[in-house]
Amino acid sequence: MIKKLSVMLLATAMLAFAQDPYSSNPYAPAPTEESPYEDMSAYTSGAPAPETPVVNINEVPNDEPVFFISIHPLSLSIMSILGLPTFFVTLEACLTESMSGVVRPMYLFSTFDLSVDDDEFEISEYGLTLGLRYYWNPLHRGVYIEPELQYAHISMGFNSGRHRDDSVSGDGIGLGAVMGYKITSGHFSMFMDVGFVYTFVNVSGEFDDDVEEVASIGGAYDFNLGVGYAF
Repeated sequence: MIKKLSVMLLATAMLAFAQDPYSSNPYAPAPTEESPYEDMSAYTSGAPAPETPVVNINEVPNDEPVFFISIHPLSLSIMSILGLPTFFVTLEACLTESMSGVVRPMYLFSTFDLSVDDDEFEISEYGLTLGLRYYWNPLHRGVYIEPELQYAHISMGFNSGRHRDDSVSGDGIGLGAVMGYKITSGHFSMFMDVGFVYTFVNVSGEFDDDVEEVASIGGAYDFNLGVGYAF
């Protein structure tokens, strides 16, 4: 009997103090003409709300590399075997999220001893390529296309011991485009591309005081393989 009475009193107390969560708080201030809505502060603990942190996207650190410097080991190896060591260096600077500028200087110098009266053949060349790379994907990796403008100067001479008998020099300007692919991993980067360049060449030669000049227009394939450092 006492147990039943205790349960009934507990249920009565719970019903007496239970409130509908969707009804108004009887202890909340009544709406006024200035504020027709109920003051919701009565439902809170009174503690101030935590401040929401403000993040400036311009101050978020970005660890992606901005510059790339690459050498061309395949060209150097093949041309060195042929006795014409050629040095290429590709410098790439990021301009936007998917575009970068490319500068590629090159230099070649070699002499061949003909073993005839101390005669030798000398050849030298220097050039510069300017390009603009457009990447399909952001962060300067993956597939890209690169329009290029090229310039090169070459000179060749035949030395017969005491003086130079014959010499040839020429200048070439090329316009073309390559398509390639680049991968990056940390500070390591590698790219490979192939394309076609349309070239105008002007060559002049001096042979025993006789000067000749030749101009020609043609095309050539362009292939590059670069391995480098990103920073």
